[in-house]
Amino acid sequence: MCFRVLVTHVERFKSDSHLITWHIPHMYSDNMKEKSTTVMLGIQLFNENKLDEMCKIMEKHHQYVPQLKQVEKVLSPSGDIDEVHKLKTWDTLFGGDQLTVARARGAKTIRSGHEEPEEQLKGLTPVLEDWHSRMTLMKVIWKRLFKKESLRDKGTLSQLKILISRTSVPLDPEKNMQAAEDFFQLVLDAHIVAAAENGLMKDDSTLEEVAMAIIDSYVRLEPNNVTHVDAINTYACEVITLGLIWANFYDSIREGDGHRIMQIWKFLLLIFSKTGHKNYAKEAAILLISVKFLSSERLSAQILTGRFVNTKGREGCNMPCDLYLEHLNRRLKKVIRHLGSNVQPSSIERAAKAIGIVDHICKVFRESLSVPSNSDKHSKPPHGKDFQKVLWQLNESEIFARTSLRHHEKISLRNCLLETVDYDQVTSWLIERIIPSIIF
Repeated sequence: MCFRVLVTHVERFKSDSHLITWHIPHMYSDNMKEKSTTVMLGIQLFNENKLDEMCKIMEKHHQYVPQLKQVEKVLSPSGDIDEVHKLKTWDTLFGGDQLTVARARGAKTIRSGHEEPEEQLKGLTPVLEDWHSRMTLMKVIWKRLFKKESLRDKGTLSQLKILISRTSVPLDPEKNMQAAEDFFQLVLDAHIVAAAENGLMKDDSTLEEVAMAIIDSYVRLEPNNVTHVDAINTYACEVITLGLIWANFYDSIREGDGHRIMQIWKFLLLIFSKTGHKNYAKEAAILLISVKFLSSERLSAQILTGRFVNTKGREGCNMPCDLYLEHLNRRLKKVIRHLGSNVQPSSIERAAKAIGIVDHICKVFRESLSVPSNSDKHSKPPHGKDFQKVLWQLNESEIFARTSLRHHEKISLRNCLLETVDYDQVTSWLIERIIPSIIF
């Protein structure tokens, strides 16, 4: 991530752009370049907040779970060998955000006393997906770094927002996730360049040396023994530390790199457990334990690769499945609004099943007329002038100059978040709370 920022914004390194890996390869890179095949299953008019209706939702999904007929030979009490026909369910992912996954797991627990596999919902494996988790990470970053009272604290997110007039950036990132992420990416890039210019970029320094120096100097993952606190420097280091985790998460999703995402989920487990998001921390632990220890090799590979949708058929164009579902919901709501007085359950169900086909027909029609198709990707504003303003402000404030007892007026961090993690406490929580709930 640092390499890409430096070759983009630092003049002396722009000639090295051909040396940068813009798409990090992984085991399934070739598969993730291909366009995904998606099938609309329609809409279910149930409320997942109610446990009985959540069971009905999963029952509907379970009818699509593949089943294999198996014949087992069983020795009867009379000594004869009888053939018993059984159906073996093929584990299928049932993804969603933290609440959906927790409710699905509760529904399976309620149904565990039934006899038949389809009644037990045995073929559905609840799995946490990445879009809502990324939103939760952005909320954590905002809670630590974005305070509306810190408008006069130079170098803070709130002050930089005013500096470049980003009025669309909300106090709660959930209200405008794209504006929040665009703004934070700009601020992160400026911090990386400012860090490089703070004595790390010597005349004979190579791109790799500068990037590694930034990581070694300003990414704080473990407690340090500094006695004199510089809260302004700590704030800047927190922007880089959490920012690189967020940027790596975003990039691994785009590349469809499930293995890299699991590495990032280890950090997210610590971040969520430390910031009060206990339910997300629990689901993160269950996800990691399931992939590493409890799932079969086939199911683990399915969890790693089945969490993305590629709608373009190009490299770096993957999105989380739950984000793709949000796009479908948005299109369906648009169709329902145009139904007018014809809105009723049967018409909504027909519209939901036809939404994919209608989209394809509209796309072919637009292409035949040479009309540019609408993209699901948000357009990004130009960053040139804004980047220079932010970089100037960071350098003018000397955020990376270590000076004891400096602090902002309205926001002050003594330590970076990951420096304060009690690993013994996390280990005890996993052993005493999480593992027994999974195994037993």
